[in-house]
Amino acid sequence: MISPDGKWLAATAYGAGPDALAIVERDTKKIKLATYLQGVSPHSWSAQGDKIYATALEQSGQSPKIVEYAVKQERFTPIVAGSRPVPSGSKGQLAFLDPESGVIRVIDSNGAQVVQIGKGVKDVVGWIDGFRLLAISSTGGPDDLGIVDIRTLDVIAYSLATRGEINGACIAPKQRK
Repeated sequence: MISPDGKWLAATAYGAGPDALAIVERDTKKIKLATYLQGVSPHSWSAQGDKIYATALEQSGQSPKIVEYAVKQERFTPIVAGSRPVPSGSKGQLAFLDPESGVIRVIDSNGAQVVQIGKGVKDVVGWIDGFRLLAISSTGGPDDLGIVDIRTLDVIAYSLATRGEINGACIAPKQRK
């Protein structure tokens, strides 16, 4: 993943031990590695580029946790049980997948739940705006893309012509005029 300012890359580094967070400075290619207990995999940057949100394992066999990595302080802070975290730049909210129930949860900056949506969600792709999320759902059949409105709880599903598994999606940045 590329930081909002385009200067850094965050990725998972696989090696002999637990998976680590690798932060690469784009111009110098200098790499910083950060490890977290049983492993960590980054999913998103904060809008300011000062934090990385990741899925982590604290103990083998446990459900995943969401952690926040403060880049300057080089410190992990556990947030909540879940995976695939995506912060909202405008509202200070964090959307993520609850792997136990397959629902999307959204919490505010204090950790209070704002909303819980859907069943059979496979991935939270990202925020479209301050109220809508792009997600991938899988209910036993072919995967669908969905737009989820956290205000109304409406879900608009889009079935792709290929009718198979969707392993990733992205939201194109707004074009500047």
